[in-house]
Amino acid sequence: MVEIYTDGSFSHQSKNGGWAIVVVKDDEVIDKKYGKVKHGSGPNVTSNRMELQAIIEALEYTNDDLVILSDSKYCVDGCNLWMKNWKKQHWKRTVNKHVKNKDLWQRIDSLLRDNVTIKWIKGHNGNKFNELADSLSQNHY
Repeated sequence: MVEIYTDGSFSHQSKNGGWAIVVVKDDEVIDKKYGKVKHGSGPNVTSNRMELQAIIEALEYTNDDLVILSDSKYCVDGCNLWMKNWKKQHWKRTVNKHVKNKDLWQRIDSLLRDNVTIKWIKGHNGNKFNELADSLSQNHY
């Protein structure tokens, strides 16, 4: 089982954001497709968009059984609870209120599969892999 820790961040000063994934197997950061970690950035984004981008990168990383760990309740609840209803309602939360970040949510929907579990992990709580993802996500702005 592969675990991927994800994180996204945003700088109010520069209006840029970053995302990162840290791939872990048997409690060790592993080197596979991109090396031990992968991270990137984007201009004029939000923290939520970067959190979602990290989830997308994790889903694209492998087709193996996968646990994605995120400290974003928005992402975890969106994937596990809200997305099913959004799809039924044509990507609307309520009447005339479109889902924010719809493009990224639709990409996640297209990548999700039965062998993926998405779990919430408390951020800034001493988990070395979550802390590494957090640090890497902030390296680009």
